[in-house]
Amino acid sequence: MSGPVAMYTLKPIMPIVNLSKQNKVMYEMNNIHEIQQKIIVDEKENETIVTEIKDQVTKILKENSAELKILEQRQEKILSQLAEIKQQVAIFRDVLKQSNAEIKTTTSTVPVIYNPVTIDIILNANPKKPPFSILALSKIWKDSSFQIQTHVHSSIIENVPEFLLTKNEENIQKNCINLRLIWRDVPDLTLKCGLTTSSIEGEGNFLRYLSRLVKNHSYENSDPIEATKIDSILDFCHYSLSQSTKDVQSTILRLNDYLTKGPWLLNKIQPTIIDVAVWSLCKRLNLKLTSPTLAKWFQQCEKTFV
Repeated sequence: MSGPVAMYTLKPIMPIVNLSKQNKVMYEMNNIHEIQQKIIVDEKENETIVTEIKDQVTKILKENSAELKILEQRQEKILSQLAEIKQQVAIFRDVLKQSNAEIKTTTSTVPVIYNPVTIDIILNANPKKPPFSILALSKIWKDSSFQIQTHVHSSIIENVPEFLLTKNEENIQKNCINLRLIWRDVPDLTLKCGLTTSSIEGEGNFLRYLSRLVKNHSYENSDPIEATKIDSILDFCHYSLSQSTKDVQSTILRLNDYLTKGPWLLNKIQPTIIDVAVWSLCKRLNLKLTSPTLAKWFQQCEKTFV
């Protein structure tokens, strides 16, 4: 109970005067006794409201605390599952790294051996632009035997170059590549693989086609990035014949980046078909290599391919 507690009730000091309607005053004052009783009633009502609010808040907090506990349990369960998944992913990653390393080691140490193939190709070549790549392949493809027959078309009056191919007799089971070379007045090297097939133009495309037939030398079995570089260089060699010599020389200078870690292009220990293609292009166009690195590479090609 709020407010002062009295031992006994005092009579009001000022008597309550009931003013009649006839007695007119300027203003009428409020009854202080009625005001005090109203204050006491309002305080009791406020206490009741506060109590009800506290009860409601306590009830809500209890309900929310139960829900929060459930959410905390779910969160702990999810976090534990994520930790297990992370651990499993780490294990799988280590396993994949190990398997990739084993695959790379296997492919690098044990070369894949394919069955020997026999290929018959008809080539139309202009004697002013000889396909020097044939000479290079007969030198570096030790597992292949090149057989060549030359013919001169009536459109050719001048002398034609002589192609003396290297015969490899080290391996009995070899790829047999039979070339029928026809010296003819054509814009570029043209390849025919049969009477019904379409012709293939360009020395770069000839090297690309031949490497795909001889699986041991197919660059498509290598890394995709490296295969893309080889395709781009072969395309460059094909379209260079239609460009000016100055443009071709400026483009070839970019190949210096391919000779940073080895004597051959693509940093290989042994020459590949792009070394053959670029070397043959330089000889066909009689390019002057101003870069010392490329000049040294070209001399190395001359010693290896001729």
